[in-house]
Amino acid sequence: GIHERYQYTGWKTVQPFIHLGQMVVSENNKTDDAFLFIWQAGVVLNLPMSAKLTLAGSYYDWQGLQNSDMSRVEGSSAGNSVDGDGNYIYSYRLAQGLGFLDFKAAGMPVKLWFDYIENTAQDVPSENDSAWSTGFMLGSSKKKGDWTLYFKYAEIEPDAVVGAVADGDFYGSNRKGYKAQLRYQLFDPWQVRLSWFQTDVMQGPENSEDRLQLDMIWKFKL
Repeated sequence: GIHERYQYTGWKTVQPFIHLGQMVVSENNKTDDAFLFIWQAGVVLNLPMSAKLTLAGSYYDWQGLQNSDMSRVEGSSAGNSVDGDGNYIYSYRLAQGLGFLDFKAAGMPVKLWFDYIENTAQDVPSENDSAWSTGFMLGSSKKKGDWTLYFKYAEIEPDAVVGAVADGDFYGSNRKGYKAQLRYQLFDPWQVRLSWFQTDVMQGPENSEDRLQLDMIWKFKL
């Protein structure tokens, strides 16, 4: 796909920005591709004591989902509503509002955030159309010995997002729960992440998931 970004930095305190995106989502060569068009506008506010507040509004317009095979990713609808043939019942026109607050506490970087999404497509039931998450990140893992603590809580109704491309570790849509993660920089290019997930289904038969996950991330330059 293609991504465009512009940010005006001529003002010290207020720095508006615009993000655009046009993406082709191809999951196989047997069905038509889906397309995603993204519009986002926001502003960065540089506050006293080196704090920074970022506010943005976004719109995600999915096209061609019903003609694609995305609802069958890994043999599952990933929480979305589908018909008897496994096709999406609803369209996905997602409006999003989000905010990030960055500051330092006791010399350590802290990030707080809140994110809200609503599927504005017609006929989507009100109990299926919204999602929100909030959380924080403490610390920064860039050099050997650095560590970061990450936590988020989310509630994602069945048709608030396209589950096939949502957080796979959180099991797509129709889930609620939390993720806690500790990151440690063993060496400059080598990071270890230990994560704990506890999620539950929001609608339908009870399906709880408790999972401990270890990731090793190695960064290098070619």
